[in-house]
Amino acid sequence: MDTQTIERIRRHFIRSSMLAVGIVILSLGFVVNAGQAFTVRLQINETLNYMISHEGRDFLTGRSGSETTQAEQAESETEMNRKEDLSRPLLGYNPFTLERLSNFTYFTVEKPVSGTSRIRMSKEGMIEEEDALEMAEAFLASGSPRGFQGFYFYQYEKNAAGDAFLICIDYQEGVYNLLRLFSWSLVGLILALTVTYLLVRAMSGRIVRPMIENSRRQQQFITNASHELKTPLAVIRSNTELQEMLNGESEWTQSTLKQVDRLNGLVQNLVMIARSQEQESSQGVEDTDISAIIEETAKPFDALAQTEKLQFTRSIAPDIHMVANGSSIRTLTSVLVDNAIKYCDAGGSVHVSLEAGHRGKGCLLSVSNFYAAGENVDYTRFFERFYREDQSHHVDGPEKKGYGIGLSLAQNLCCLYGGTISVRWKDGVITFICPLNSLKK
Repeated sequence: MDTQTIERIRRHFIRSSMLAVGIVILSLGFVVNAGQAFTVRLQINETLNYMISHEGRDFLTGRSGSETTQAEQAESETEMNRKEDLSRPLLGYNPFTLERLSNFTYFTVEKPVSGTSRIRMSKEGMIEEEDALEMAEAFLASGSPRGFQGFYFYQYEKNAAGDAFLICIDYQEGVYNLLRLFSWSLVGLILALTVTYLLVRAMSGRIVRPMIENSRRQQQFITNASHELKTPLAVIRSNTELQEMLNGESEWTQSTLKQVDRLNGLVQNLVMIARSQEQESSQGVEDTDISAIIEETAKPFDALAQTEKLQFTRSIAPDIHMVANGSSIRTLTSVLVDNAIKYCDAGGSVHVSLEAGHRGKGCLLSVSNFYAAGENVDYTRFFERFYREDQSHHVDGPEKKGYGIGLSLAQNLCCLYGGTISVRWKDGVITFICPLNSLKK
């Protein structure tokens, strides 16, 4: 596993962890705030019911307080005790008892069918009488016997004659308390996510550090081993060529030289993979004409395509620039075009396309070739190192066999530019698509 892959896994882990923690904290905050709002509204409704049943009883029944019978008084006391029992909490404490809510400011409106409406306020000057009457008229006209407007919660009842009694509580302080609870919940959410992000980032860095170090050592081993292999291969080639000079060419010497060439190619590709897995340094990274580089790299393949009797076409948008390392762009283009020509169906065509990225950011490189047998192929394995599916690729001889690391190298190079190489097969044509973004200088 290379360093870029490890970093991608780490970033994915951080995002997943933050998402999970965020969902949990949001759920808790929602439950707390919704529960508090529901409790407050329930207690307000209980208070309005209590006040309607007591303060509006005489008006709605058409009796004065002195005319209330002992039976009605007993019934009223029983109802009051029942409501107080209902408001009693299971845990022994309730901050919204009727006694506490009775300290709130409120006003009542007695509106008979005929006659003048009468307003009574729990606190002088809490609201202008004209405003209170206008508000009461709006509440009664709404047709809803219970509701709220702004900080005012109301409830009214009507008797058979059409007389109405309305009570309205000013719950401004309670609404502000709910808003403060929501604000502090939001602040707590931000702080919790910030602390969680810092902790997860720090811990994930410690977790992946041994993996990154192991990947670095593997890359160093590949590079060192590749350099060590060059010397014995050079000696084998020199001895074989000397033997041919002394004894003439033979089937065995030619076979040895072909295998030496093959091993040299494998060593070079291993070195390229090891280098591609390293982060691009600022050296060689500059504003680059991607169009010109891809055209220059693809053009020499004309001769190879003609030798293979293939049609080789290009549609490269001009003047596409981005911050890049020209050498890596050449390597990526060379690998993809060489792979397309090598595995293209006989008599088919190879096409190279370059276009500007979305909103002018970066670019999109695509290389396609005819591949009739690609309908049921597992393309995800194409990018595994040393993987070759020769039978499905219709390889006809050793001269076309690759090392199984070209596409792995292309994938690593594409990852360096913030993209992920993808494969698409349609109507007998396979296309490798590489989105590329600018590097940082």
